Amino acid sequence: MSMLKIIVVSILFLLSVAESQAQQKSIFSFFKKQNKEKLEKKYEKKHEKESEMRPDELFYQQRAYPDEYLDLKAYRTAFEKAQSQDDARAGAQQGFEHPWTLQGPTNIRGRINTIAIHPTNTDIRLVGFAVGGIWKTIDAGKTWKPVFDKENILAIGHIAYAPSNPNIVYVGTGDPNITGYPFIGNGVYKSTDGGETWKNIGLSETRIISKVVVHPTNPDLVYVGAMGLPFERNEHRGLYKTSDGGTSWTKAYYFSDQAGVIDIAMNPFNAQQIFIAGWDRIRNNKESIVTGPNCRIVKSNDGFSGNSAINQTVGLPATANGRIGLAYSPSNSNTVYAEIMGDKDYIKGVYKTISGGASWSNIITNTLYTDQFSGGFGWYFGRIYATANDIYVLGVDLWRTKDNGTTWDNLTEGTDAHVDMHDFFIRGNTMYLASDGGAYTSDDDGVTWKAMEQIPSTAYYKVTTHPYGNGVYCGGAQDHGTLLGGKNNINQWKNIQGGDGFRASFTPANKKYIFTENQYGTLWLSRDSAQTFQLASFGINNSDRKAWDSPYFVSKLVSNNMYFGTHRVYKNTNINNPVWSVLSEDLTDGAIFGSIFHVVTCMDESKQDTNKLFVGTSDGRVWRNNSKSPTAWIDIGLGLPKRYVTSIHTSPTTDQTVYITQSGYKDNVFTPHIHKSTENGTNWKSINGNLPLLAVNDLFILPNHADSILFAATDGGIYATINRGEFWQRLGNNMPYLPIYDIEWDEKNNLLVAATHGRAIMTYPIDSVTYKAPPLLSVSGKIQTALGLKPVRNVVVNAFVGTKKYETKTDSTGVFRFKTTFPIGSNIVVKPTKKDAGSNGLSTADILDIQKHILATKKIINTTGIVAADANKSSTISVADMVAIRKIILGLQDTFAHGEGWRFIPQTYQFPNTQNPFSNVFPESITINSLDTNRTDLNFMGIRIGDTNESANPLLSPNSKEKEKAIRRKEE
Repeated sequence: MSMLKIIVVSILFLLSVAESQAQQKSIFSFFKKQNKEKLEKKYEKKHEKESEMRPDELFYQQRAYPDEYLDLKAYRTAFEKAQSQDDARAGAQQGFEHPWTLQGPTNIRGRINTIAIHPTNTDIRLVGFAVGGIWKTIDAGKTWKPVFDKENILAIGHIAYAPSNPNIVYVGTGDPNITGYPFIGNGVYKSTDGGETWKNIGLSETRIISKVVVHPTNPDLVYVGAMGLPFERNEHRGLYKTSDGGTSWTKAYYFSDQAGVIDIAMNPFNAQQIFIAGWDRIRNNKESIVTGPNCRIVKSNDGFSGNSAINQTVGLPATANGRIGLAYSPSNSNTVYAEIMGDKDYIKGVYKTISGGASWSNIITNTLYTDQFSGGFGWYFGRIYATANDIYVLGVDLWRTKDNGTTWDNLTEGTDAHVDMHDFFIRGNTMYLASDGGAYTSDDDGVTWKAMEQIPSTAYYKVTTHPYGNGVYCGGAQDHGTLLGGKNNINQWKNIQGGDGFRASFTPANKKYIFTENQYGTLWLSRDSAQTFQLASFGINNSDRKAWDSPYFVSKLVSNNMYFGTHRVYKNTNINNPVWSVLSEDLTDGAIFGSIFHVVTCMDESKQDTNKLFVGTSDGRVWRNNSKSPTAWIDIGLGLPKRYVTSIHTSPTTDQTVYITQSGYKDNVFTPHIHKSTENGTNWKSINGNLPLLAVNDLFILPNHADSILFAATDGGIYATINRGEFWQRLGNNMPYLPIYDIEWDEKNNLLVAATHGRAIMTYPIDSVTYKAPPLLSVSGKIQTALGLKPVRNVVVNAFVGTKKYETKTDSTGVFRFKTTFPIGSNIVVKPTKKDAGSNGLSTADILDIQKHILATKKIINTTGIVAADANKSSTISVADMVAIRKIILGLQDTFAHGEGWRFIPQTYQFPNTQNPFSNVFPESITINSLDTNRTDLNFMGIRIGDTNESANPLLSPNSKEKEKAIRRKEE
């Protein structure tokens, strides 16, 4: 945000020459008194260069470090498995099934990328959020409901009704504005009931859908613009087309492996004439491209069905183009408009053709307008709209010309509309506008704007419980600064500080003191309950590397102590007039990967020792200071993964216990997310249990429960455990799959408070979780031979719960019982195995049985005998089985090549084909989905491999050498 940065740097410069804290106060008071609204507006405008870090870049950095790219497959698989795991449970644990309560705000909303109005009923509307899913109203915005929350992708790029059948709606997922971390999608969805329910119809590999255009009379003919995965170059970009409603897709036009289609315009008088705009866009930890050779316009006269694609060149700029927006005139089939950004992130111009693309000309003659439209980050905008007489350009504000580009009017500056515009159109006398702060309508030609929706969609980073207000919370939000409010004033939350907001802290010594923070660690202090603020960063070196969300905290043990992290740790001992001093050297690996990737990200103090601190960094380092010498630091990260440390927390119970959480995704690797140490970090233990492979962003350890109850904030909601991490379950029944960056405790009301990134602040009653612990249930069963029903002894029986394995054995009666009891709701797989003593039960009689079976002279009658005859487990009976058995009888081998002696089939299993048991894959384990009672019925049939006539001794121990020799002598 260049304007924000200019303001902050200017203030910091003035402070550097200031002689006293009083001068600091007067400097900021000057800005506030001169024009408070103007200052806050500048904070909101996000005027940043592309080379600087943007809000969503934090999300990408955390999950990709130390790699250049996010492991997309692992990321998507984690969500799919998490949803599958949650859906598989028959019911939630007691106390885990309650709804989350919305605390708000509804008056301060998040970014809407797209608005869709029902073709024949303007009271019915759909809005799509960059990260908050789809919401629907049927009463012109009086009430709204989410209609996309069953999906685990909530990033919406574009929504389009089928004009000829409004029951059919298409949605493209992914965020086409492609910030530092664009929230990715998984293709196109279709609804056949007006947006109530949805089905994915493909193109998941394209990841970001920019535009969906439906044929005016054929709802099955759809064009889709795809930007692809911006982290890397691949072929999944371009214009896609379906003629059968999404059953099949063809790639109709392809620009390149780094350029996709960012906009589509269809001739309203001839649907065969279509213009598309290409955009070169790559964004990852190492590279950013916003312009390129494929930022150009292409036209087709046959609906991109053949080879009629025509590159538009005459009158258009040939090089250094950026993002392009397109719009057809609704009154002239030959008139098309194109908004073209340049390589400096400013708009080059609005180009117009009145010849169907044969030639173009720039209608903006005064560069004063082009400098203002995009505010220096033109890649973030790309929509243009035309009526019969007017042209509208969407940028930081909404601009309109009524004289073909000679003069332009700003329709939103100074109004209630939020800045940064992403969608716009006119229906009747009403204008509809989507922005970074929600959606708006105007019924007076843009003179005034009113919020179209009151949807809780704020993207929060942090939340703090107000210690002196009952049910009041203070949260730091993307674009919206620091907000104060609660359920009791859900539509009247107050903005108390601008910029992008993070942690707010209250001081125990003075009720009027509030600390707030902006991006890159700009710390502020209010001494008058947030009426005015002064900078509170004096002593922190401006050249230090700082995180976008720099950590700091006010000590709960020593009321005047505060700590702040850059790439090192600072301490302040004067709450009233903060002056910071260095407490550590560089605790990171140094600026190797890039300055923003090597910073302190989290800190905590011991709850018992006033001098003991723990610190985590973005490059996977974990430290503890020496409490007797606080400036001496000990590296305690040995054995932990080299991944971004998202939080560090000390135990409320034991001084030696500390927890860390981490972010990151790796395909086919179980990336540990939560570790615990009971030795001040000397050794670490994973406490993931059955937690899904989602990044963990924060942790809360409930006091007064001996560290048994923990809550984890993940990329897919909140998970909780009541047994120290052995078993986790998703908390609540109404929170969608979206990132939660921070969780806190409202101690007065005993509520868990979640800072959701896209659904505002939500709370959950902790009393429901602690009221009664879920029962632990036992699991047991019996194993007998298939025909004689004799008990089988010494069978090793394993129970698999997530990644953990539990083992027991059958006794002389064939019964097995697990000593471990399992939490209700557990998903368990029980599988027996048993090796055997050499030729136990195997004889030439078995070989003859198999021979006769093969020659069809005498079939093996019993189904389990046929299974036993398959000695080499090939699902067929052959001479190879005879050979395998003979080798064991002769003592040439102790066991079969596959290493098993028995097969075990659930006793309740019925073979569909008794004479060919291999026609279907039969189970050799029992799966319990959501354990809900003690289980004593896990019974198996035991089949000795190779023993077709069931002559084996089922009580023989695998290591009974003397018995084995006796069997051999008898056989010989």
